[in-house]
Amino acid sequence: MKKTIKPYCWRLFVIIVLCVMYLPAQCQQQVQIVTKTITKTLSYTPGDTLKILAEKANVNITTWSGNEVSVIIRLISKHKRKEIAESELKYLNYEINSERGVHTLSNFFATDGTFKSVKGVLTCSYELKIPQSMAVDLSNRYGMVSISGLSAKLKATIQFVELQLTECIGEQEIQAFFGEVTTSDGGGTLSLNLQKTDVELVDFKGKARVKASYGKVGVSGDEVRSFSLIGERTAVSLLFSNPKAYNYDLKTTFSKIKLPDMLDFEAQSANEFKKEFSQGNPNIRINTTYSPIQLNTYYNVSNH
Repeated sequence: MKKTIKPYCWRLFVIIVLCVMYLPAQCQQQVQIVTKTITKTLSYTPGDTLKILAEKANVNITTWSGNEVSVIIRLISKHKRKEIAESELKYLNYEINSERGVHTLSNFFATDGTFKSVKGVLTCSYELKIPQSMAVDLSNRYGMVSISGLSAKLKATIQFVELQLTECIGEQEIQAFFGEVTTSDGGGTLSLNLQKTDVELVDFKGKARVKASYGKVGVSGDEVRSFSLIGERTAVSLLFSNPKAYNYDLKTTFSKIKLPDMLDFEAQSANEFKKEFSQGNPNIRINTTYSPIQLNTYYNVSNH
C-alpha cells in the first residue's frame, strides 16, 4: 500500500525550510556592531617572546621581515539595538605590557557595580605581525587561532578553539581540549596533548609525538620524520604514497587495523601490525584503544 504524506506535514516542512532560509538573514540585518580598535607597534629584540592571554577571541598571527611587532586589537560588541551594543562595549578591556623581553597582550571582561548581565555578544580579534623567529606563548578559550610562517617555539593552550598552523617549522607544544587542530606544510617537532580534539597533519615534514583521548588524528605526507601516538578511544588514519618508506609498530585494542593491499599480507593479526621495511626508515608507532587504525595510499605525481 502506497504511503502518502498528510497535507499538514508538508505545511510544517515548508514552514521549517522558510525559517531556516529567512530568519538568519533577517537577524544578520538587524544586528548592530560597535568596535573599538587599538593599534600599536612594539619593538623587538632577538630572543623576545610574544605572550597572548585571550578569551572569546579570534587570533591571526603572520610573520614578516619587519624588526617589530604590529598589533591591531579590536573589541567588538553586537546587539540588535545599537545603544545596547555601545553601552556594553565598556565591559571589554585589554592590556598591552612589555617587560624583560616578554610582550603580553590580553583581553578580558570587566564590570562595574551596576552590571547585571550581558544582553549582546562580546568578542575580540587580534591581527598580529611578528618576526619569524619570535617565540609565541598563547592561550585562548572559545574562538579561532591562525598562525603562519613561524620558525620559533610555539606554546599553545586552547579550549573550544579551532587552531590552524601553516608552514610552522619550529618547536610546537600544543594542549587542546574540545578543539580542532590543523597543520599544513608544517615541520619541526610537534608535541600534542589532546582531549576530545580532532587533528589533521597535512603534508607534515617533521617529528610528532601525540597523547590523545576521545578524538581523531590524521597524518599525511611523504616526508614525515617520525610519528608516535598513545591514545584512548582515538581513531588514527595515515596517508602515504609509499607505505614501505616507513617502519611500523601499530596496535589497537578492541578494534581493527586496516592496511592497503600491498601490506595486508604482512599483518600479524587484525589489531596489530609490526614491520621494519628498512633500518633507516622513519618510525610510525601507534597504540590506541576502541578505535581503528587505517593506513591508506595515494598516487604522488611528483614521484613518477
